[in-house]
Amino acid sequence: MELEEVEPDRQQIMVSRSFADRVEDHQAIAQALATFAVRACEKLRARGLVTAGIWVFAHSDVFRQELRQHNASRTISLPASTADTTVVLGVVRKL
Repeated sequence: MELEEVEPDRQQIMVSRSFADRVEDHQAIAQALATFAVRACEKLRARGLVTAGIWVFAHSDVFRQELRQHNASRTISLPASTADTTVVLGVVRKL
């Protein structure tokens, strides 16, 4: 197997993390989503790319079946492709 000398064009960029502890505070989740959105925009701009859509998802711990499970996601297509953090943050907050 040969290594690629040039990274191929991406079809998506994802920024995600797991919380160390169970989180039910909506403000903490909103802050994490904002942080992820900022980081995703930084990645877009670093590669000279833009986004035409945003997908936000949240899943509970599938390994803790004794707890109520949560699996939510929202997707939106943008009216104009962008890498503008302000635009992306506004959309993420609405989602």
